[in-house]
Amino acid sequence: MDSHIRLKSVYNYTIPIMKIRNFIFEPVLILFVIRCNINIILPEQVAAAGQLKAGTIGTISYVSTKGNDNNTGTLAAPYLTIQKAVDSAIAGDTIYVREGTYYPTTAITFYLHNGTSVSPIQLMAYPGEYPVIDGGVCTSANLILTWNNYINMTGFELRNGTGAGITMIGQHCTVGHMIVHDFSGNGITANGDYSVVEDCLVYNTAMSNYANPGSGINGSGISACRGTQTTGDMTTDYAIIRRNIVHDIWGEGISIFEATYSTMEDNTMYNGWSANIYISDATHILCQRNLVYQTKTMLNGSQIGIMGGDEKLTPPSSYNTFVCNIVYGCTRNFTFWGSNGASGMNNFVIANNTFVSATGPANVWLINANAINTIFKNNIVYQPSGSTPPVYVSGATPGITYSNNLWLNYPKSPYTYVIGTGDVNGDPLFANLASPYIAESYQLNGSSPAINKGVNVGLTSDYLGNPITGLPDIGAYEYQGALKVTNYNVQACATATRNDCVTDFTGSTFDTIAANKIAP
Repeated sequence: MDSHIRLKSVYNYTIPIMKIRNFIFEPVLILFVIRCNINIILPEQVAAAGQLKAGTIGTISYVSTKGNDNNTGTLAAPYLTIQKAVDSAIAGDTIYVREGTYYPTTAITFYLHNGTSVSPIQLMAYPGEYPVIDGGVCTSANLILTWNNYINMTGFELRNGTGAGITMIGQHCTVGHMIVHDFSGNGITANGDYSVVEDCLVYNTAMSNYANPGSGINGSGISACRGTQTTGDMTTDYAIIRRNIVHDIWGEGISIFEATYSTMEDNTMYNGWSANIYISDATHILCQRNLVYQTKTMLNGSQIGIMGGDEKLTPPSSYNTFVCNIVYGCTRNFTFWGSNGASGMNNFVIANNTFVSATGPANVWLINANAINTIFKNNIVYQPSGSTPPVYVSGATPGITYSNNLWLNYPKSPYTYVIGTGDVNGDPLFANLASPYIAESYQLNGSSPAINKGVNVGLTSDYLGNPITGLPDIGAYEYQGALKVTNYNVQACATATRNDCVTDFTGSTFDTIAANKIAP
């Protein structure tokens, strides 16, 4: 089982309050307090410090809105277009883009030169500046497209496009610290093997589905999917999607499909029109430590929390793991649907999740799951009495072993067979359900009946990375002897100074923490 090692990234960032399209984004009262006055965070800007990665030894070139493509690309004589710099870049080179707004008419495309594992090609915001790439006049299906391998991109705001924001076809490519919003298609798509998408903010994508919900393509905020034309195997392998904030997506929030050996972790997703997390036709997927919730109704959308299933059976879902996720207020907080007799939950692990207050047909919803050697253990299924039942199962599921789950209300007939050995019927006593969009609200009070009532399934740490010792607790949190009610951050950062507190309050210093995780 995963050792839950948290990778750290080093960058400074600011989060100015910017104008939002009010018809699509409802600000949610989420209080991220960082040793200053309480702020309602609208995280519309995240910027990289522009530090070079170890091993980079090539040429540095510069792009500026005041430049000229006949220039030499130096700091004093920068290029005008990003494409000019990209065409010239070889392994080890770094392209710094100066502040301003760029309006490419066709996709910025990497197609001439590859980087290497020790000397990638890097496209970066100039340190301390926040360049914007606007697709308002772009005629291509993508605003940025990478055919090459070992390409790293960081620090931009991408906005407005009739297609997708970024598509990575080459292998070993990384997108980090990006703001991606208002695209008709996907926000960020990773087709290449070993792709990484991290520390990004993505919202208002799949907008083709907004004007007439249900009639457009079912795009996504971030996807790792459908292989790469450079290898021909038609699956995406070993992709990582981590520490992103994805919201108000008129399709799927974050999806992994037609993929293998990929990871989705430490993300925050809310207001997904179809499913906030979608995993299908995929094997050996790790989905862990994600916070998912729904704050509003999106017309004609299913608005599911975590959803699994198979559409093509290439490959059929198997050996997928869902652990330490927190899901609140979706129509179905966890669901799996089998499209035919061959698909199903083959060797799934669904453990130590917290599923709270679904609003639709059921909290946990399994349709023709056709399970084989699957476990559903140590989960909290919190569903108050009402029209929504805690669980609904259709079709045979003899291959699921249920045990050591906590149910606020035990499932009723005909679903009582999901009640297993070691189950608990009662209130888990969460820390603060009055603030359901804050992950720490789902910590356990010291008198919770979930404490030490779990069974060992191989996990070594909980949602926050706290060690699990002895008998595990039920749910995403391991009780630590006291509630942690401290400070939150929106993105993973190194020591930096915040300057976005309200009037009469100053910024502050904080240490590295993951998205929506508690600060030291």
